[in-house]
Amino acid sequence: MKQLVNRIERMMGIMVAVLIGCTLHSFSQEVKPSPVVKPETAAKAAPEKKAVVAPAKAVVAPAKAKPEAKAVEAEKPESDTATLTTGIWTGENYFEGRLDALLPLLNWSAVDGKLFFDGRGAWADEGEEEFNAGLVYRQRCLPNGGILGVNTFYDSRWTKDGAQFNQWGLGAEALTKWVDLRANYYLPENKSEKVGTDESVTLEKSNYKTEYEQYAVNSDLHEKWVRSLEEYWNKDVYNIYSVPLKGYDAEIGVKLPLNIKNFESRLFIGYYDFEQRGGHFDTPDVDISGLKGRFEVRGWNRLIVDAEVYEDEDLFDSKFMLSARYRVPIGKDGPHFDEGITDRMGEMVMRDPHVQLRPGVDASRSLVHTSKPAGSGDSVVLSDAIFVNADN
Repeated sequence: MKQLVNRIERMMGIMVAVLIGCTLHSFSQEVKPSPVVKPETAAKAAPEKKAVVAPAKAVVAPAKAKPEAKAVEAEKPESDTATLTTGIWTGENYFEGRLDALLPLLNWSAVDGKLFFDGRGAWADEGEEEFNAGLVYRQRCLPNGGILGVNTFYDSRWTKDGAQFNQWGLGAEALTKWVDLRANYYLPENKSEKVGTDESVTLEKSNYKTEYEQYAVNSDLHEKWVRSLEEYWNKDVYNIYSVPLKGYDAEIGVKLPLNIKNFESRLFIGYYDFEQRGGHFDTPDVDISGLKGRFEVRGWNRLIVDAEVYEDEDLFDSKFMLSARYRVPIGKDGPHFDEGITDRMGEMVMRDPHVQLRPGVDASRSLVHTSKPAGSGDSVVLSDAIFVNADN
């Protein structure tokens, strides 16, 4: 029940974050200046006052007003559409669903730049959850309409063991018609959380110990003995922690020259490197790094299918990953999505949404002594004895 309540609370948090982003998006649309009040338009409407003195000019003025209206219409932003992307990711031992909302906040038409709010949620089949909230700025400043972008994210992860981890992320991207380049850096909080304990006991040494005691009964001398098995054990205690990893990933890709209408594909090669941040654990394989490759196919600028391969399975517990995601425009400017693959301002930011974790072990050893009875006896060692002391 407690886990169910926690999940409901996290879902509500995600919904609130997306709602805030939508509210900011709506507000940004309301405060945009109207092109009707431009000084040029007002100035060209003024000749109506001179209609009595110069009728010829009064006739020309309306003719010039019509092209001016077209110029004002041409200055309309390319698109103020929010984008909702949903998809699934699967591998050998991995399955996850994701939902991403990219919402425009501000539009700087003078430099052809836009600021977005990006909210993303992920739910794995093992009961783990992720939420990412970030700001994304993109500007069309490269040749032939290419885009440069930067972003910053705050990521949270809830594990199946009930632990929570947070991290900051920074990213940069260059998106062009033929070449894409991306790089991301991830810096988690410097903490680890204990998620379990394990113990092992090994025998160091053992020996038998016998104790004797003599006593007299009448004229007989008795001897009592007690034997025990003495054992010395090494007790190892392993405290198991979830350890967050800091690191980076990057990729570069090229568009393949395929002449298929409304479809395009890209081939990427990249590298990832993650290492333990702070602390010391007796785990030699915490650091992970390697090459990765990705093949991407887009259709109608809505459906995207990816196939990814990794040098090893340390990153996602799988050497390959397959994914399919679908983009849904939200807003009145949505139809431009069906006009071919032209607008990349509103596409999903490609980054690792996870706080990368690995198990860390803190081991301690102690020596434990145990004693077990191994036998006892009593025997007469001398009969008809005469016992004397100093007085007798």
